[in-house]
Amino acid sequence: MSTSILYHAFGLKGIQYKATRYEGEYLIFEAEMVTKDIPCPDCGKTDIIFKGSKRRQLLLPSIGRKKCLLDLLFHRVQCLGCRRIWWPKLSFMLGKHSYARSFALQVLDLLKMATIKDVANFMRVGWDMIKNIHKLKLKRMYRTRPIKNVRYIG
Repeated sequence: MSTSILYHAFGLKGIQYKATRYEGEYLIFEAEMVTKDIPCPDCGKTDIIFKGSKRRQLLLPSIGRKKCLLDLLFHRVQCLGCRRIWWPKLSFMLGKHSYARSFALQVLDLLKMATIKDVANFMRVGWDMIKNIHKLKLKRMYRTRPIKNVRYIG
């Protein structure tokens, strides 16, 4: 397997594939953050160094009957210009959620054809995770709707 497959199959950018392992019903892809073109939120420079790390596990869409996980070595970065230290946001991560963007997109595609309970059973995750993904999508869709002059609903 290569970094290219993780990019094309799951949309994972800015990481390098290390290994694959199998544990029970999980197919686990080990990878490390390698991107260094992250702009500093304060000064905007892209001259950064890695300053510490932690492991994050993110759910990915299933392959066949195997649930997939990304075991990511995630680096904290420091700007060489202004010396600020922060945890970067990678394009495939959705904040502090335990799933990748590709997983959420697959859930949203399935919700067009099935109920929340059916999608949760199919994806073999909890009902509340699917509901939260759906709520986040609805909040994004309807956050800019002006309701100041609404008089009646129904």
